[in-house]
Amino acid sequence: MPKEPQTRILSKFGANVRRERWRRGLTQEALAEQVDVHPRMIQKIEAGETNLLLTTLLRIQAALGCPWDLLLSGFGPAESVEAWVARMKKENGAGWDEFMKSVMLGWAITHGKPATRKKTRGKS
Repeated sequence: MPKEPQTRILSKFGANVRRERWRRGLTQEALAEQVDVHPRMIQKIEAGETNLLLTTLLRIQAALGCPWDLLLSGFGPAESVEAWVARMKKENGAGWDEFMKSVMLGWAITHGKPATRKKTRGKS
């Protein structure tokens, strides 16, 4: 993904996290404890300085207890997540695919390899 759109996305997401944390009266340290990350990670996320794993994103949303549209707002005028994903893919082409592969790889690393189904032969 080209650097500029990624930086813009991370900055906007970080601002949304900060806004929702403030609304709930949480410190960065308190949110970090609930998300199970170091407080510096929350600082970096809110500053738009780090690309986070999908699992961290899910834990942040759960800890804040807010709807996804509040965390993902501002990426376009009243844009749904699905519309935003479609637009980002169109704007960034192969870069978007690489970004999503990195998200999925991060998830796989965090959760271990996905289970594979054993092939079984039917008895005759």
